[in-house]
Amino acid sequence: DFFPDYTPANLDEAKQSITLDNLLTMSPGFEWPGGMGEPLLGDMMVTDDWIQYMLDRPMRGEPGQLFVYNSGVSNMLAAIIAQATGQPLLDFAQTNLFQPLGIDEVEWAHDPQGRYLGGFGLQLTPRDMAKLGYLYLNNGQWDGQEIISAGWVGFSTQQHISARPLSDGYGYHWWTNIQGYYMAIGYGGQYIIVHPEQNLVVVFTSNLSAASGSQPEMYLKNFILPAIEADAALPDNPEGVAALETAVASFAQPVAETIPPMPVTAAQISGQEYQLAENDFGWESLALNFEEGANTAELILDGEQPLMIGMDEVAQVNDMADAEAIFAIGFDNILRVDPLAGAEPMLVTGSWTKDNRFVIRIELQGTVNGYQLTLTFNDQNVQVTVRNSLSGSSYALTGSAAA
Repeated sequence: DFFPDYTPANLDEAKQSITLDNLLTMSPGFEWPGGMGEPLLGDMMVTDDWIQYMLDRPMRGEPGQLFVYNSGVSNMLAAIIAQATGQPLLDFAQTNLFQPLGIDEVEWAHDPQGRYLGGFGLQLTPRDMAKLGYLYLNNGQWDGQEIISAGWVGFSTQQHISARPLSDGYGYHWWTNIQGYYMAIGYGGQYIIVHPEQNLVVVFTSNLSAASGSQPEMYLKNFILPAIEADAALPDNPEGVAALETAVASFAQPVAETIPPMPVTAAQISGQEYQLAENDFGWESLALNFEEGANTAELILDGEQPLMIGMDEVAQVNDMADAEAIFAIGFDNILRVDPLAGAEPMLVTGSWTKDNRFVIRIELQGTVNGYQLTLTFNDQNVQVTVRNSLSGSSYALTGSAAA
């Protein structure tokens, strides 16, 4: 019993028979709507105790019979490791995994009890993600030291249960494929792909929507694998390396674009405060400030400052109660960084898409979530649509010009 301090609801013989193998293969038999979208995940995240929520889930069938993707199960496994080792999961990972591999840039989210999560919330650099893949490619060895046993690497990455239609199969939290590679897949299109036959590790980081989340695997099949020309290393290609570095630099430092003329509406609404109808965000009013020829504008929000975070939860990211927040908006294709206390920095750009429509694009640094605010002005009114670019969910607000 890994959770002796808990009393599960809906306890029956099926639930009592759940094993670690069932949890590792995401087949415990819990009632949990299928698919990568996980509609119940948000319900779990607003409870006081996420482990209790999972233990209370009713059973839909016998354990081990059906794969159903379930991040709550991964959180249970993380809690079990912490209990079995007698230390927080991050401490255990630092000593036994991250430090031996030279991984020192780690951010790891936790639940309301302070337990580090197993289903999501771990942030690593792409290079460090590749280190994890390379560790598995080399059967758990790192610089001559065994970090993970070769037996565990082989057993955990083979298919234990069918995962169709999402994938060919599922191992111990690795997605398996009949073409010989296996994958770790994270929210928004984060991938670690290991292809032992090709001696290959591929890493993707992205903020893809659920509908586009399989694109990295498509790139692997359609472009990367067909591009492999030999079993041995290719000759040095300094010209190709230089071209790649130039492309990477262009993404990291985009070139400023010419600022198009602003519509008449910009001058008409600049500085005008709009009182907003009551809304779940706690926004009370907003205003935009424009200056002809300037490469930035200002968005001023008054009231509390929450945003839709993660799995479409309305979460408080900054304590702005009865306060004013001012955001710089880049007009010239250059992101403006707006630091917020208690939240990831916001990277903001904006543009007029119609004479009366201004679109603001927000990326939260260090997360996969992005947001689009569309403000449409008609006479003395404004309609605001806030859209989560990852999930596609949206929320509408209305307001009118203050006297």
